[in-house]
Amino acid sequence: MSFQAKPVSKGFNAAVRDKPLTAKISKVKPDIKTKSELDYRQKNRITPKPELNLTPPTHRLIAMRQQTAQTNEKRITQLRNSLGNASKNMRQQHQLSTLKGGTKPKSNNLNSQPRTR
Repeated sequence: MSFQAKPVSKGFNAAVRDKPLTAKISKVKPDIKTKSELDYRQKNRITPKPELNLTPPTHRLIAMRQQTAQTNEKRITQLRNSLGNASKNMRQQHQLSTLKGGTKPKSNNLNSQPRTR
């Protein structure tokens, strides 16, 4: 008697592993704007530093630094505008919901008693 091995179907992990890497990774990153990203970019801005080296850097290096700084400043501007608009919209929506009775403003009276039914 001869035994023949049954063909084994690929599991999910093996099937995914065989696909090319480009199929797994999306080329488009989600554009999620956060306050922490804004703070990080502002903190790590490129600032000119005094150097004792009298030979200036090459033109390519200067152009690369300028381009990096420009893209960083553009992103900072986008983050400020987006987060500012989101904050403004949230405040407006909260004010509108207060007017409609969705939420009630807090009472400034410290002597007020909780309502009993």
